[in-house]
Amino acid sequence: MDEDFAYFYNRLLDLTALGSTITKPFCLYIIIAKTPKYMRTVSYFILSELGWIFIANFLYTLGHPLPMMPAVCFRLDGMVASLLKTEEQRAMYFGAIAFTVVNSCLSFLTTFFYRYVSLAFPETTARIHKAWGFLCCVVLNAVASIIVVFLFHIWWLPSSQYPGGEVPENMPNIFCYKPEGVQIVLNAYFCYAVFGIVTIFVVLLGGLCVRELWVKKNTMSKTTLFLQKEVVKNLLIITGSAMSIGSLPLMVVSYRKAVVDLARSMRQAFKRVIQPRPEKAASITLFNHVKCVKY
Repeated sequence: MDEDFAYFYNRLLDLTALGSTITKPFCLYIIIAKTPKYMRTVSYFILSELGWIFIANFLYTLGHPLPMMPAVCFRLDGMVASLLKTEEQRAMYFGAIAFTVVNSCLSFLTTFFYRYVSLAFPETTARIHKAWGFLCCVVLNAVASIIVVFLFHIWWLPSSQYPGGEVPENMPNIFCYKPEGVQIVLNAYFCYAVFGIVTIFVVLLGGLCVRELWVKKNTMSKTTLFLQKEVVKNLLIITGSAMSIGSLPLMVVSYRKAVVDLARSMRQAFKRVIQPRPEKAASITLFNHVKCVKY
């Protein structure tokens, strides 16, 4: 990737990291300290979402993994780059970022699942101990993390073995993955499956939550119904925006060569607009010189 793009990319990461660092702890404080008792259980799921997202942003900020498109390689430009001495360590760090992203997606799913079950089957939910629900979430996150770490480990490839000569020689803090083969297919299908399944179930469970509120609107007080509608609406807005933006990297990776070509063509067009052509600049200079002649 061009160094101008790299500079812009790193400054953009710094800006988003600043916003995340300021807002996320404040949100965590509000949820922990200001949540009423009757919403305490659902607040645990929201805390899980914020926690995983905060960890993912924090790791990404410290690493600044810069995609070296069109090669399936990354360069760490962040503070941890000097601490990770080998390519395998850098690849493991990137895998840690990946499983936090996957777990944040799963946290959206568990939040909507609990929201629907608590609305549709309140008596059954009240009989189940909270520890069992906590254990199920831990097992789900642990299994997903193990799968992600394993897939990224078998996908890793030393940069010296990268085919095609697309990787610059002697570039520091770089690590690569196999650009073709069954490993990249497994990783791509797994990521698409996770995002696809989570999206489908979030939409389905969100619709079922709205339906339950509509069915039970006559049995709830106006205040309770209003609060439940606000919770579901805010969950749908937050989850929808997060998943829409979060799916962009998958599209970029899938069509990375086309994205690079498009970015380069846009950059050249921008340069042509900003910087005048030599012959045009010469004519402007000549015109100014002639205009200054005194008769």
